[in-house]
Amino acid sequence: MTTMAYPSNVTAPLMSLPTLRLAVIVLVSLGCLLGTACAQSETLTETKQTVRKQLSDDEAQSLIDALASGSFDQREQAVETLLQADYSVTKALRDAMRASGDAEQTQRIERVLQSLSKRDIQSRIQNFLSGKSDDLDNWPVFKDNFGDSPRSRLAYVDLVRQTPEIIQAIGGQPFQLALAINHRAQRINANRNQLLTMPTRAETLAMLLPITQDNFPGGAQYDSQMVYVLSFSDVADRLMTDPDLGDGFRKLVTQWIGQSDAIVRSPALTMAARWNLDNALPLARRTLGNATSLSALTRGMQIIAIKGDNDDLRRLRPYLHDASVIVQRFNAGDTRGNVQLRDLAAATIAKRCSVPIVEIGFAQPAEHDELGIVVQELVVPLADLPEPGKIKDADPPATEQPATEPANDTPPDAPKPIAVPRPIPNRVQPPNAVPQAVPRPMIPNPGIPQPALPRDPRYPPQFNRNAVRRAASRALICQRAGELVAERLKDDPVPAKSPPAR
Repeated sequence: MTTMAYPSNVTAPLMSLPTLRLAVIVLVSLGCLLGTACAQSETLTETKQTVRKQLSDDEAQSLIDALASGSFDQREQAVETLLQADYSVTKALRDAMRASGDAEQTQRIERVLQSLSKRDIQSRIQNFLSGKSDDLDNWPVFKDNFGDSPRSRLAYVDLVRQTPEIIQAIGGQPFQLALAINHRAQRINANRNQLLTMPTRAETLAMLLPITQDNFPGGAQYDSQMVYVLSFSDVADRLMTDPDLGDGFRKLVTQWIGQSDAIVRSPALTMAARWNLDNALPLARRTLGNATSLSALTRGMQIIAIKGDNDDLRRLRPYLHDASVIVQRFNAGDTRGNVQLRDLAAATIAKRCSVPIVEIGFAQPAEHDELGIVVQELVVPLADLPEPGKIKDADPPATEQPATEPANDTPPDAPKPIAVPRPIPNRVQPPNAVPQAVPRPMIPNPGIPQPALPRDPRYPPQFNRNAVRRAASRALICQRAGELVAERLKDDPVPAKSPPAR
C-alpha cells in the first residue's frame, strides 16, 4: 500500500477521504434514528396527555367559583386545571356562564370554553360521527330538534365547522348570541354582494337554531335577515322535504313565523302558505284583527280564502267598506280599473261560501287552488250609467281615486280631435324639397293636460263616467257579499262599519 506524501508546510488530514465519507454517513444515520425516537417519544407523551381528568360536579363548581376569586394565583390555577380537564366540564361552564352576574368571571369562563372547543377538534369530530361520543358544543340543542341520526350528526358537524361563532354562543349571554348572529349575517350579505353566493344549509340551520333559546335576542333586523335566508334560495325548500331534517326544520320555521315582527308579516304569510305550515291560518286571522299593511292584509285574505271557516266571515265583513287600492293599473288603455281591498274581501267571502265570484258581479273568475284569489285577475265591470238624478246613490268618485284613471268626460256626439301631421325629414332629398307630412294618430297621455272638450250639461262638473259606472258595480258586489255573510251566519246585513285602523 502506497502512502501519499505531503509537503512540509501542509498538515496531513486526520483520516483518509473514504473514511471521512463513511463517518458522515454513520452520523447522519444516527441522527435519523435519534429523530425518530424523539418523535415517538413526543407521540407517546401526547397520547398520555390526551387522557384528561374527569372532574366531579363539586370539583367543577369549586374551580368555577375560583374564577371569581380576588386572588390572581387562585384564578390562574383554576384556569389551568379547567384547561386540563375532560371536555364534559363544558356543561357546568355553560350553566355557570348563563347564571353568572360577574362580568369578569363570565369573560374567563368564555375564554376557557373557547380553548376547550378548539382542543382536539378533529379527533372529537371523528368520534362524534362514529357515535362513540357526544362531546361537541351544544349538540343536545340540535338533537332535541332534529333527532340523532347519522345525517343529523353530519349536518351538525357542518354547523360546527362553518358557523362556530353561533354554536359556541348558544347557551351564553344574550349579547354574545346577538353578536354572533350579527357577524354571520354580515358574512351572508358579503357573500351575496361580492361572491353572488346564496346561504348554505349550515348557515340556514345555524341562523334558525338560536330561536330555541329562552334569551333569544330577536327583532326586526333578525327577521328581515331570515326572510332573505329562507326566501331567496332553494335550500329551505330542500330542507322542508328532507327525510331526516325536514320535521325539525318545519318546527323551527313555524316557531320563527309565529314570533316574527309585524314588519315582515307579508313575506312570513307567503312562506307559511307556500310550505303549508300549521300557523298560517292563525297568523292570517291575527293580521285581519290587527292590520299592519295592505300587502299583509292581501296575503291574509288569500290564506283565509283557502283555509278559513264561517267565523272568518265576520272578520272579512268590515273590509267590504275599505276602498284602499291594492292593485293599480297605470296603463291609460286599461279599462279594468284598480283593485280595491273590498273587492278582495268580497271575492274571499264568495269563495268561502262556495259561490263563484262571477255570480256576485265580477267580470271574470279569479279563484285559485293554491293562492285562493288571484288579486290581479279581479275585474269590476262597468255598470250602466245611472240617471243624472241618481248619481248620488252610487259611491262618490273620490273613493275610486280618479287621479289614477284617465277621465272620460267626452259626450258621445262630441267631435273627435284632429290629428296634427308631423313632418318627417328626408335626408336623401335636397334641402329645398318640401318634407312630406305623414298623419300620426294621437295617443292620449294622462301626464299631459288634454284640451278641454264640450261637457255634457246633464252631469255635474268633474264627473268621471267610468268611475261612477264601476262604483255602481262595486256597490252591488259588496251588497251581494254582505248578503252571503248574513245568509251563512243568519245575521243582520252588513253594518256600516269601518275596517280596523292601520
